[in-house]
Order: sequence, then C-alpha cells, then structure tokens
Amino acid sequence: MIFIKRKRLMKTINNIDELIKYIKKSNPKLLVIDGRDGSGKTYLAKQLHSKLGGTHLTEEKYRTSNLNGEFEPKFDELILDMARSLPKGSVIYDSVLMLWINDQCGIKPDLTIYVKKMSQMGLWSDEVELDDDMSKEEAIIKADKMGGTRFRKQIISYHFDYLPHKTADIIYERLE
Repeated sequence: MIFIKRKRLMKTINNIDELIKYIKKSNPKLLVIDGRDGSGKTYLAKQLHSKLGGTHLTEEKYRTSNLNGEFEPKFDELILDMARSLPKGSVIYDSVLMLWINDQCGIKPDLTIYVKKMSQMGLWSDEVELDDDMSKEEAIIKADKMGGTRFRKQIISYHFDYLPHKTADIIYERLE
C-alpha cells in the first residue's frame, strides 16, 4: 500500500537553532526523522536529543535484512520500545523508509523531518537519483547500472512511492 499524506505547509530550515526553536514551539510527542542513507539523520537526532531530551530510537537497533538484501525493520521491537518510551516523554526516531515504516506499524508522528544533505553549492546531493523528469523504473535502472545494491533500489523506490522529500513537515537542509 502506498501512503498518501495530507498536504501540510512544509517548512525548510537549515539552522539547528531555528529547528530546535520550531520543535519546542510545536512540542511533538513523537518526532520522526527521515532521509536518504548517509544524509545525517542519526547525527541530527542525537543533536536534537541532547537539546530536547526524551528518548532517541534509531534504526540500527531495529534493522535486519531479508534474503534479498533489502531493509526489513523489526516492527514488533520498534512498536514495543515506542510504547515503553512515550509515557516517559517525547520520542525522536530516525530511519530510512520512515513513512513506509509508519504505514506498516500504524505510527502517527506529530512532526516529520526530512534531512537533505546539501553540497557547498547549495545542491541536494541525492537529487540526481530522484529526478522528477525520470520514472521510478528509470531511476532504478540507472542505479542498477551504477552498481546499486538492492537496498539502494529499495530507497529509490520508496522515495518515488512516498515522496518523503515533498511531504515532510520540515525539510532540514544539512550542509556537507
């Protein structure tokens, strides 16, 4: 099933202090951070956790791979840890494929952040694989020609199906 998120006013932020101020104002109970592999999701989550407190859950604890080498979350463990952590305060969870995970688990975050790793020139580092002029199939073929793993193809497919870089509440542009 493809998750279609209702359209919200998306905010772009590129300063950690501004992001923290916005989050404090919003006061989310469950904040999720999405982004491409290597974008800085966990780094951002650790920064936010140190400033805001609460519980930080990261995908590494909940990640396994299926026989095809694709990312497969340990849904039961994730849901149990969230259920244990939410009564204690806010939860920050970072992962790739976040909207898909939310969809599979019935998780309804209060605030979603998508991390874009930006070059010094102000260009989104991963945009070449997610070109709006390209179909999902073309993007996967292109990744395959460049030696892309099944996980990379899964991430590309997820971005075309869920559009997390276009539907998050906040786009956080992180300079490389």
